[in-house]
Amino acid sequence: MKVGVCVTFDSKEQIIEKIKMVVEEGFDNCQVISWKPEVWTDENAKFLKKLLAEYGVTASAFWCGWEGPQVWNLYDGPLTLGLVPRQYREIRVKNLCDGADFANGLPVGEYTINLFAEDSYNVIKSIDITVSAKTPAPTKSPATETPSASATPTATSAGNTNSYASDNVADKNASGDSSNIGLIASIIAVSVAVIVLVAAIVFAVKKSKKD
Repeated sequence: MKVGVCVTFDSKEQIIEKIKMVVEEGFDNCQVISWKPEVWTDENAKFLKKLLAEYGVTASAFWCGWEGPQVWNLYDGPLTLGLVPRQYREIRVKNLCDGADFANGLPVGEYTINLFAEDSYNVIKSIDITVSAKTPAPTKSPATETPSASATPTATSAGNTNSYASDNVADKNASGDSSNIGLIASIIAVSVAVIVLVAAIVFAVKKSKKD
């Protein structure tokens, strides 16, 4: 199994030094990463292909970035990353198509696209709505009821107190459920990463045995 490194392609001058470093470190393959659509031209693809051949380096994969904001977490990530956010989808689809054309000119064995498929804020919002719907309405005292002198708070303020207590319960329940969602999301992410890693190792072992 061959082990390679990642190199970032921002300009011709920069990538020359990167490929030289790959060879100097004893590697013969790499993953090319680029977040600058302006460098994904046919001219640069031919240049990079020639450069890789000159140094005997294989581009095993191309990581294609895209334009727009990026927040790398499980909450703001679905709102800013990949093709999920509608407001950035059109330009990013174009970015990915341009990146695919660039990768085809190298060529590479793999073209990497990543996206988030779930909006954690919407999940939490739906939990808030559910909790609020289940919260009992505060009991209002009849208008004719007269509180005793020692009764505090008054009948009216008692109703408000009940409402405040109910809201606190709802907030605590929502907060607890939100924490659970975050924990579950983290567990799922780690599980997926482990499965992918195990699959990659099994594939590599099988391939090495065939070779």
